[in-house]
Amino acid sequence: MKAYAQGMKGDIFLARGRPLEAIQELQEAINLIEKNGATWQAADTFSSLARAYLALPNIDAAYQQAIQSLLQAEKISQPLDLGIAHQILAEVEAARKKLGSRHTAFPSIN
Repeated sequence: MKAYAQGMKGDIFLARGRPLEAIQELQEAINLIEKNGATWQAADTFSSLARAYLALPNIDAAYQQAIQSLLQAEKISQPLDLGIAHQILAEVEAARKKLGSRHTAFPSIN
């Protein structure tokens, strides 16, 4: 439950326009998730972390977190988490096209 609270704290920082603090809190939440095996919340937390990196903008880090979100969502096979993971990948791709980056979330879209 502490990981969930930590993740929510990160989401609040992000909503208040404080991505650096959000990244700190969300990374701590991920550490707790990995330590405790709370995989049910991993995909959502990685998605939030990707959005925090997009806010900086750090497209490459956002891409890495978005991929982690998708991998975690696939592990638990929850449609909502899969949808959110695909949405954040699309957001990363849009930012990549706008700002430029070495990663391509959807290689077939050029």
